Amino acid sequence: MNIEISLEHAKPQYLHYVTANTALVDPSDKTCLLIQRSTREKEAGGKWALPGGKNEHAIIQQSRQRRLRNILQIVAEKELQEEVGLAFDIDMGEVIANGEFIRTDGIPVVYTTVAAPYRSGTVTPYADDIAAYAWATEADIRTGSYDLVGDVATEVCKAIRVVCALSPNP
Repeated sequence: MNIEISLEHAKPQYLHYVTANTALVDPSDKTCLLIQRSTREKEAGGKWALPGGKNEHAIIQQSRQRRLRNILQIVAEKELQEEVGLAFDIDMGEVIANGEFIRTDGIPVVYTTVAAPYRSGTVTPYADDIAAYAWATEADIRTGSYDLVGDVATEVCKAIRVVCALSPNP
């Protein structure tokens, strides 16, 4: 089945970006993966954030379904793979935050953050988008070691607590 997407009759006041971020937590040392956005990025260039990105029409089109469950977890997993070369089990992902903000260019964004346990693999940052990466502890976040985007500090601390509580002792 070919899925056609049309914005012809969409009302502008309801249009916005939809993004999903992954708070990937290593329960063995209670750290969360952060990325430093490239200074070339239009929004929050040079700041530290969680890996994530925008939902794209192609995801539902490629699924060949008109309704797709867990879309934000699917987007979070896709973006984690694209940005740092890692994956997580969608069934292990826990939605820990969602909200809306207005970008500096005026575009409204609805976002979701998914916390998930890191299992294995090597972080391989996508060079065009990511300047650096780090595994941060709650103490790093609380002492302001990183210039973070938005509410990332709150989300990282919550993700570490949630994932470590759900993970068996390493």
